[in-house]
Amino acid sequence: MDTAVLDAMRRRRSIRKFKDQDVGDEAVETLLEMAMYAPSRLNKRPWHFLVVRNPEVRRRIARELHVHSFLEGAPLLIAVAAKPEVSPTWLMDVSAAIQNMLLAAEAQGLGAVWVGAPGTAEWEPVETVLREMLAIPEEVRVVSLVAVGYPAQEVAPHDKDLHFDRTRVHYERWGNLRGLDMQDLQEEYLQHVRGKRGEAPKSVALEKEEDLAMAEAEEKIRVAPEVCAFVDDDHLTLTLEISLPGVEKDSINLRMHADSFALSAPRQGTNIEYVAAMAFCCPVKPEEAEAVYENGLLRVVVPFKDLMEDAVKIPVK
Repeated sequence: MDTAVLDAMRRRRSIRKFKDQDVGDEAVETLLEMAMYAPSRLNKRPWHFLVVRNPEVRRRIARELHVHSFLEGAPLLIAVAAKPEVSPTWLMDVSAAIQNMLLAAEAQGLGAVWVGAPGTAEWEPVETVLREMLAIPEEVRVVSLVAVGYPAQEVAPHDKDLHFDRTRVHYERWGNLRGLDMQDLQEEYLQHVRGKRGEAPKSVALEKEEDLAMAEAEEKIRVAPEVCAFVDDDHLTLTLEISLPGVEKDSINLRMHADSFALSAPRQGTNIEYVAAMAFCCPVKPEEAEAVYENGLLRVVVPFKDLMEDAVKIPVK
């Protein structure tokens, strides 16, 4: 079995720091070629791609997407667009093309990261600005921006133990994990916990909710999530990106001080709790922090504090 494609999928990670090195035309054409090999409904291929190299345009785009300032550091941006009237599945088709592009970047030794949230209130004004800046027709939708360059950071490949979630795999019908009924799994788990407490076995139906709560309290496993912290090029804001798959937004407990943050979040349907704490290099303004949780990723953007902001003037006698 040829594992080259599988290995590239494991190595592919989002890269946000790039070397000051141009990406050649041949490499760019390969990215776009692979993108256009993506499947699309009835082979309608609704995609369009805008290659942006102009530094001033990239700088303006980065300013508009202020929480993604790393876009300015990428030597190449590719705006991925589509014509919705071509196919009702235009968004799915274009998403497949973006994935092909990201894998093609990895295969060529390039780093890449995609940015976009079509259909959301946050993305709508960004799409309007991009349409004006890049002279994109009104009937064309801008789905994403892909930043590409030679990586200036090393990110470990995906690890099966961290990313392969067996609780998301259902066999034959919803709730069957590895072919077992959920109630059977709960029964087995509760009997295990009761055995540790020295209790006699009893039915799951008896005080089931109370037992599950006690089991969770006794068996909770705390796991440190992946945390990526980076500073914008002007050193004005700190961005934290925290991987929290399987978490409900309302269950995230995030607290921040001027010099640190602490987080806890239970993973839905399991006894796993994500916990993290980190000290900052410089003081920040937690009261101005903005946090958004989407697709398993918590992104927090907080401005740095002016080091002289609280300075006290000392009278000299």
